[in-house]
Amino acid sequence: MKGHTHNSATSCCDHTKSSIEQEIVIEKSSSKIEAGSIITLFKVSNMDCADEIKAINDVLRIDGIFEVKANLMASTIQITHRNNLESNFLKKKVNSTVVKVIEENSSQNQNAPRIIKVALSGVLLCLGLLSQRFITDSIFSNLFFAISILVGGSLIFPKAYRALKGLSLDMNVLMTFAVFGALIIKQYSEATTVVFLFSLSELLESLSVQRARNAISELFKITPKTAFLVDENNLVKEILVEEIKIDQKVRTKAGESLPLDGVIISGNANIDQATLTGESIPVYKTIGDEVYAGTINLDGSIDVLVSKIFSDTKISQVIKLVAEAQAQRAPAQQFVDKFARIYTPVVFVMAILTYLLPVLFFGGNSYEWFYKSLVLLVIACPCALVISTPISIVSALTALARRGVLIKGGTFLE
Repeated sequence: MKGHTHNSATSCCDHTKSSIEQEIVIEKSSSKIEAGSIITLFKVSNMDCADEIKAINDVLRIDGIFEVKANLMASTIQITHRNNLESNFLKKKVNSTVVKVIEENSSQNQNAPRIIKVALSGVLLCLGLLSQRFITDSIFSNLFFAISILVGGSLIFPKAYRALKGLSLDMNVLMTFAVFGALIIKQYSEATTVVFLFSLSELLESLSVQRARNAISELFKITPKTAFLVDENNLVKEILVEEIKIDQKVRTKAGESLPLDGVIISGNANIDQATLTGESIPVYKTIGDEVYAGTINLDGSIDVLVSKIFSDTKISQVIKLVAEAQAQRAPAQQFVDKFARIYTPVVFVMAILTYLLPVLFFGGNSYEWFYKSLVLLVIACPCALVISTPISIVSALTALARRGVLIKGGTFLE
C-alpha cells in the first residue's frame, strides 16, 4: 500500500511520476478544499475502466473528503481529505469496491487471478458442452455450467450489485439480468456462455490498459535512478537522481545515460539523442554545450553542471506528455460515454417491454418472449461499443510512443 499523507500546500512531489499522478484528473469532487487538508495516495489494482472509477467516487463521497483523483494509467488514487480521516479508513473504503489497495512496489501480475478465473470458466463451459453432448445424465453438464457461472460471474456480479446499490444501470447489470433470466428458463449453457464471453471481454480490456501502463513505465527506465555527484573536493559519490540540485556537478562515463539536463563543463563526447529527437546519428558535444537526461554518452567522460532537477528535464516532460495523452479523450470516446449512459437504461426498458407487451396485450407465449427479451439484453449491450473506442485509442497512442512518436491525445489522433 502506498498511503503517503502530506499537507496540500506541499502536495507536488519532485519526481515526475508523482506529478503525473496528481495532474491527470479522471474524477473530481466539487467540494471546496479546506486549508490544512492532507493528501493520501494509494497504489491499486483492478482499476481498468470508468465503472471502477465511478464506484470509488461513490464510496468516497463522504464528509471530510474534498477531492478524489483516479489515474487509470498509473493505477493510483489520490484523496484530498481532512486530517481526522485515517489512511486505514480510506483504504477500507476503497477495498469495499472491486478495486484493491496494493503495496507500491508490488511486482505481482495484477491480471493473473482474473486470467485464471476466465480460463477456468472457459474450460468448465467446454466440459459442460461436451458432457451435454455425450453423457445422457444432465447432472454432470449442469454441475460444470454452475461452477463456470460462479467462477466467471465473480468478475461481473459484484460490480452489478454495487451499481444497483448506487441506483444505476451499467453493462454488468444488463449481463447479470440476462444470466439469471437464462437460468430461470433453464437455458444453462447459454447463461454460462454469456458469463464467459463477457468476463473474457472485461479481461481483454484490462490487459489492454495494462499494456499501456507498461509502455509508460518503460519510459521511466530511460533515465538512470542514480548519478555520480562530484563535490567541491572533486570526490565522486553515487546518489539518487532526485537528490541532486541545480548547479551541482555530475560525471557521466562512456556508455552511461545522462541523469539530468545540464551544460558540459569538462570533457567532450558523442551523445546519442535518439530517445528525445529520434535522430539516429550521434551529436558531438563539448564544453558549453547543453546535454539532456536520458541521452547516452557514447565515448569519453564528461562533467555536467546540472541546470534542471529531474522533474523539469526534457525526458520528464516527454513522459508527462505521454501520460497526459492517455488521459485526453477523443470526441468519439466522449460521445460513446454519454451515449452509453442513456443507451443502457433504454435497452433495459426495451427488454422489459419486449416481454410484457406481447404477453399482456397480444396473447404471446410467456416463455418465448421472455427468451427474446434476454436475447435483446445480450445483443444490445453496449459493451463492444464502449470498450472498443478507448482501447483502440490507448493502443494506438501506446504503440506510437514505443516507436518514438508522441501524439498529444486522442483528439489529435482522431
